[in-house]
Amino acid sequence: MVADSYRELVEQHRKYLPVPRDGNFNYLDFRYRALKFSRALDPHVRIEGSAYTNLTQLDVSENNIECLDLTALDKLQSVQCSRNRLQDLSLNGTSLSSLIAGNNCLTKLTIHPKPTKLKHLDISYNQLETLPEWLSSCQQLRTLFASHNLLTCLPDHLFCSELSSLQ
Repeated sequence: MVADSYRELVEQHRKYLPVPRDGNFNYLDFRYRALKFSRALDPHVRIEGSAYTNLTQLDVSENNIECLDLTALDKLQSVQCSRNRLQDLSLNGTSLSSLIAGNNCLTKLTIHPKPTKLKHLDISYNQLETLPEWLSSCQQLRTLFASHNLLTCLPDHLFCSELSSLQ
């Protein structure tokens, strides 16, 4: 399922939310909307389209989303998708500075290109067995929350970085 416009996304999920007059905006708040993007229904759930080209902040927390593909959104700086049922999350790392994805079922986190501007990462309370390899490229990373996963070891580079908080 691909949502080409805000109206289509709203209609697909039977939610009646205000649509900006110009159709071009930089912040979407879909918290508590009971959205269901399920792998069983469609393995390729994406948010893309001309209405989203300037989107810098997205909050889809507190829903029932299982799969989320935001790779087309290269201006996204902040993504909040905690407290869903996410197993797969794919993002564009070009502008990403904050990702809050705790309390999900993540087994896979894909960010391309590498999120070199990332400062805050919360992937706690998931099912990750290893930390993403691209984490070593995040020189600006200040906070990393990765507790309550299936991690057995931490990469050495984490202890040589500028992290101010590691949990």
